[in-house]
Amino acid sequence: MTISIQQATARTGATALQACIVLTELGPVSVRVQRGTGYVHVAARTPTVYLHGAAGSWTTFQPLLSTAPDIDRVLIDLPGWGESTAGVRVEELSVEAMGRAVVEILDSLSYRRWNLVGHSMGGFLA
Repeated sequence: MTISIQQATARTGATALQACIVLTELGPVSVRVQRGTGYVHVAARTPTVYLHGAAGSWTTFQPLLSTAPDIDRVLIDLPGWGESTAGVRVEELSVEAMGRAVVEILDSLSYRRWNLVGHSMGGFLA
């Protein structure tokens, strides 16, 4: 897996979001990570992962980002949506393939476990 980290970070009013692109079996996926306030090695962290609904993007959850989190937050533009449309293998899209892509992303970010929050299609996927 390849991760391309963009230097720019978006301010949320709390802590910055780090933007990156992770290559998955479905193509490149846009991801935002907001680090928690306490320092713990990334492998020991349990982030909250946000999965948006159909026709949505990570921005669905932007109102939740105004406070500094105790734990990491990972916001994924699911393959085929938001900023994850270029290069996506549309013919291979399925719930199972998207689930594997989410696991690939979290593995590439060195997380061993996570909590999922989903809205609409993201809830079904979670």
